[in-house]
Amino acid sequence: MYAIVGCPNCRRTRMVDLSNATSACPYCGKRSTSDTLNIRFSHEDPSVVRDVMQGRESVPERVDGKDADPMKVLAFRVSHCKDVRGKMDVIITGLCEMKGEFTEEDVESLVPGKGEAYLKVMLDECMIHETRYGRYTV
Repeated sequence: MYAIVGCPNCRRTRMVDLSNATSACPYCGKRSTSDTLNIRFSHEDPSVVRDVMQGRESVPERVDGKDADPMKVLAFRVSHCKDVRGKMDVIITGLCEMKGEFTEEDVESLVPGKGEAYLKVMLDECMIHETRYGRYTV
């Protein structure tokens, strides 16, 4: 199984083979165990994972007869929203349905570089609330 993960040290996105117990980040060199990494997308075919990392435009609902990764489908929906408020509504609804509670890192994976700003606006507009430190829901 292959996955897109964020490095816990430098936070850059990279692809890993989850069958290996550990992996080193190609950017900062930090070694991490596979079971502690935050997996953003996974699939058994490395070419599918590579396509997702490269931002392929079309996102199938099903891949090889299996349901596509929900985060991948949600990211596609967010990227096709026309306005910021619509993106926030899609993010909140999607993450709450998938996870119940979500983190800033989850929002960041959907809107790279804007996760903190989106989260601040969502809190200021009372669209979400913090259930415990760093965890949010409707």
